[in-house]
Amino acid sequence: MRQLYLCKVRPIISYGCAVWFIRGQDVRWKFSKSLMLQLESKQYGCLVQVAGAFKGIPREYLLKELYVEPLEIFLERCALTHVARNLAASPKTRSKILEDSASPQKSSHRTLQSHPYHVLERQSQQLRGRAKERLARRDAALRPRKNVPLKASQDPKDIAKAINACAREDAEIRAERFWRKWRTERQAHTSKDQPALWDIWGKETLRYYENLPRAQSSMLLQCRTGVGGLGTHLFRVKVADSDKCDCGEQQTAEHLFPKCTKLGKARSLLFQRLGRTTFRQLMREHTATAADWAICFFGLSQFDWTKSNLINTFTRDMLRISL
Repeated sequence: MRQLYLCKVRPIISYGCAVWFIRGQDVRWKFSKSLMLQLESKQYGCLVQVAGAFKGIPREYLLKELYVEPLEIFLERCALTHVARNLAASPKTRSKILEDSASPQKSSHRTLQSHPYHVLERQSQQLRGRAKERLARRDAALRPRKNVPLKASQDPKDIAKAINACAREDAEIRAERFWRKWRTERQAHTSKDQPALWDIWGKETLRYYENLPRAQSSMLLQCRTGVGGLGTHLFRVKVADSDKCDCGEQQTAEHLFPKCTKLGKARSLLFQRLGRTTFRQLMREHTATAADWAICFFGLSQFDWTKSNLINTFTRDMLRISL
């Protein structure tokens, strides 16, 4: 589902963004915040469906857990790489055409320099320059072994690959800053340290969900973010009358896995399978088993069909305990 969104849906959202998406300081007629919010809302709705998440889950949780860069960063990357790859393809750039056609009486130098075409092409030229430096370093490393001249590759395909690599590195740095800033603010305003907040930005998060069916991955997302069908979240959004578990404590994943007295027998089977393990280990190292266990014993009606149709022998043993 994630790959389907990245390959089929997001390209539709970003189609032609080299023409219409320009952001930055001192830019005239830049892409408006209201339009950006509309696009982000569309992406958010898609990612909720992809992840099987509850509506209302913070956007930042979804982006980080699914490892999908913020839409603004993605659009800027696409626009920059498109223009940078094509700077040498045309003898006359859009900004040069604009300068030639502008009336000296109406268009000052400062006005032209703040035009979106000028800004985008300046940024793209910088990106292309860094890509060529990258190729020069590569050629320098190959020269002693292959006896090739010390010069950057002039192959357009090599230049395009280097441009894409530099742009991805920049986007990754920006996405990591975006996540770190939000995580710091989130931790400062909540007493619950959710598992999703333990990790830095990166594709390593995808390893937690690797090869998990949709129900298990959805359950794991709820456990890692704290946004799901358990009492604490439902009480916070005023759907439930109480946030308490049957044992009297707050009903959270962190409570149910290692502490809830009502799940003692089920927990013994979990320990028999994994050995003594902590909540942190369950959320990072044994995610498939943790998701199966949660589906069987959290009592969430969302997973009733999955619970009754599980074919894993381990989960069938757990179901026998629950009956």
